[in-house]
Order: sequence, then structure tokens, then C-alpha cells
Amino acid sequence: MKGKLTSLRLVISTIGGEFVNTAIFFTFGLWGFLPMDVLIQSIIVGTLLKTAVEILLLPITLKIISTVKKVENIDHYDTNTNFNPFKF
Repeated sequence: MKGKLTSLRLVISTIGGEFVNTAIFFTFGLWGFLPMDVLIQSIIVGTLLKTAVEILLLPITLKIISTVKKVENIDHYDTNTNFNPFKF
């Protein structure tokens, strides 16, 4: 994407990462203590709340990214790298 849509990429990666993190933590930590429907609802609500925090802090995150790029004087793209996790 050559640096475009940074905000969207940050939010999408947060949704994915927080869902996996919350699902693993809640499943191992609360399995057997909560009914399955409540456990699933808790995972969904936890993911949404964590994503909401990222959205609220997005301006700060973008400012930090900008500052780090200026300080390090580096802003490059991996144009010849294949990021497909299913390619062997």
C-alpha cells in the first residue's frame, strides 16, 4: 500500500490481533467458569472495547509513527517481498 491508508491498516490489524489475544486468554482463563454463549459474547465485547481504545488513541499513534520516521530518517517499503503466509 506504499504507506497509504495507515489508519485503516492499524485498525484492521488491531481487530485481528485483539480478537486472537482475547479469544485465547478468555478461553484458557474462563473455560468452565462461564457458559459458552457468555464466553463468546465476552470475547466479542472485549475485542470491540480494545479496538475502540485503539481508535480513540489513533491520533497519538499516528503522531508517534510520524515522529519516529522523522527521527530515524527511514521510511521504506518492502516492494519485492511476498507476505503471503501460504506460499512455501
